[in-house]
Amino acid sequence: IEVNGESILADWRHKPALRWSYPIPFIILALLTYAMWNPAFHLFQTPQQRTFDAYQTFAPRLPTSATPPIAVIDIDDRARSALTQWPWPRTRYATMIEKLQSAGARVVVLDEVFATRDQTSPDQILETWWSTPTEGLDSALSILSELPDHDALLAQSFRALPVVTSYELTSDFNDAMPWVKADIAMPSSALALRLFNGATTTIRPLSSPSAGNGSRNIAMDGDGRVRALPLLSKMKERIYPSALLEAIRLSHGTELYELLMDKNADTPILTGVKVGEQVIDLTPDGSLYLYPTPQPNITHYSAADLLNDAIPADALQDAFVLIGPRGQGYAPLIATATSELPNATWLQAEALHQILNDQFLTRPVWALWAEIGALIGASLIVIALAYYASGIWAGLIALLAIPGLFYGGWYAFTTEALLLDAGSPALALISVTLTTLIVTMIRTSAQREYVRTAFGHYLSNNAVNSIAQNTASEAFFNAEKRQATVMVCGLRSFPALERRYAGHADELGHLINEFLTEMTTQVHQTQGTINRYIGDRFIATWNAPLTDKQHHQHAIECALRMLESLDRLNRRLEDRARGLGIDFVQVEMGVGISTGDCIAGLMGSKLHDEYSVIGEAVRDAHQLYAASETYGPAVIVSEETYGKVDHIFALLEIDFVENPDKPHAQRIFALIGNPVMKANPKFRALEEAHLAFFTAFQAQNWEEALNVIKQARELSGAVPSLYDLYAKRIYYYVQNPPDENWIGAHNRPVI
Repeated sequence: IEVNGESILADWRHKPALRWSYPIPFIILALLTYAMWNPAFHLFQTPQQRTFDAYQTFAPRLPTSATPPIAVIDIDDRARSALTQWPWPRTRYATMIEKLQSAGARVVVLDEVFATRDQTSPDQILETWWSTPTEGLDSALSILSELPDHDALLAQSFRALPVVTSYELTSDFNDAMPWVKADIAMPSSALALRLFNGATTTIRPLSSPSAGNGSRNIAMDGDGRVRALPLLSKMKERIYPSALLEAIRLSHGTELYELLMDKNADTPILTGVKVGEQVIDLTPDGSLYLYPTPQPNITHYSAADLLNDAIPADALQDAFVLIGPRGQGYAPLIATATSELPNATWLQAEALHQILNDQFLTRPVWALWAEIGALIGASLIVIALAYYASGIWAGLIALLAIPGLFYGGWYAFTTEALLLDAGSPALALISVTLTTLIVTMIRTSAQREYVRTAFGHYLSNNAVNSIAQNTASEAFFNAEKRQATVMVCGLRSFPALERRYAGHADELGHLINEFLTEMTTQVHQTQGTINRYIGDRFIATWNAPLTDKQHHQHAIECALRMLESLDRLNRRLEDRARGLGIDFVQVEMGVGISTGDCIAGLMGSKLHDEYSVIGEAVRDAHQLYAASETYGPAVIVSEETYGKVDHIFALLEIDFVENPDKPHAQRIFALIGNPVMKANPKFRALEEAHLAFFTAFQAQNWEEALNVIKQARELSGAVPSLYDLYAKRIYYYVQNPPDENWIGAHNRPVI
């Protein structure tokens, strides 16, 4: 609130409660920034995951043919049932490898851990039967002892082509040490790789002769989805490659992994791994961001087809082949960001396809700092606007910044395949904005309370005199042009009240004083000022002399409060009249409200002057007040005021009149109720009826207008006196048709 452009609240911020509320948004911003920076909090893990999922959902990786080709051999239910015995003997795996060698496969990955010896192997049967005292067993055992060991046969098949065996790294402590087949250039114990404590390994007779040996671990997020595949892991300060990475190494014929680091980082940060000529982008923890296709187009065959030579002769030529179990009793479907895969073998095939086609998703080292910077920058702007401009501007900037964050992340993803998290800073920005707006509301509420407490005289009956005593700015007392909302309020049918209280002049005076006191209170409580009293009426203004940017709304709110207080006043007056033996009649009031330019300032003679408001808005308010009794509703509002508050309050059009003092005809409205009434379907029905009536009336469709009046009378909130008035007008116009230039406006005295 300002007086002559100068705040009368210069020191309200010095209140202790408000001083402490001021830094709250900054504290929230600091906490959320720290939570984004420190992943241990996991506060923004889910928003980040959902954001990256959305990127891939709306811009998925398109399925293409891999070079060299990739195929999955499923040991599925059909293969197990067709070939009876399960678990299969290792000789069956050896047969598959030999057939793959004949088909021209490039590399084979056994996506299964052979942690124990083959129980169907002759030497294992010998151990079981050796101590069995059965007649004739010696000869059978002698024959078994001459048969080759199944594990040895499988190991021998590894000579046919490069084979990768698998192991699983675990969080449980044990002494198992997987066989490492290749060297790692630039190893560093400081790398933030996924850390494990033990392993379940393939037995040495198989892992030793294999060309490669790697982990088959996958990393599942808390929501059950797999978004990254670990290619490098760490156990007991040693780095271990995945089986997939081993397959790529064997295809390039190298025995070395070269780790790629961020050259600008103070501490070692992994960015990728180079295998032969293949460069693979990795996360700092050694994982590959998966970029799956929505409908994986993976070449796959049943193991039964391979063993029965039912696969086309050239289908597996120079192919990466992954063999793994699938079907009932094995791992359920694996969910990725955009699809579901039957098992981990298919997941590795998808990842291999992505690597061979150089389709990588990258989250650069600077991504987190860019996200934090965007959050801090947008939040500081929002806080500054809320504190020094308005909460509306702050909210608007936040609403613009949030889609801006998502657009930036989307642009980086679609153009450079970069993963920039827009979800986390957007969520944090929403939290900061809401906190700021709440604090601003508290501060505004405290400000208003401070005004009522410390500067209540600005809203009292002596407001004009108090302002006149403010000599800090003499220009304030000069007349000025400003827009204001003016209300004229007074008693209806005052002559009838005079007659009823003819023998009780003091009670009539008491009634008038009670009425004016009650209504004045409502004016003061809505930031209005009583301009003057005229007998049983008064003139109130908003935005003059006190600046009030919501003067239209406050005047309407005041009128609603006055209607409520009138009911209370009538109950009190009735009790008093009953005690005096006076027949009591409900006191009614009329209110006219108009908005427009006024001349406001000190006016009068050299002997006496006072703050006054004059102008068209004041004259309109007087006319509306005078006409309110004829129309019926208590509160009549001008078209200018209606245009400012129609979106908030329930108002009905009740007339369209021509005024000789104005160039255009003006619409007149009646105040029906508050915002709750505005949203009420019953009010909307009444509003539509009035629209239909005026449409018919202005089109001179008298019969239709009368029908609408008849229907409107039955609606909730109907105004019978208004409909009676228009029925008379219609009958008048039927007898005296308007001229051809008539625009529907009433240009005669109100009937």
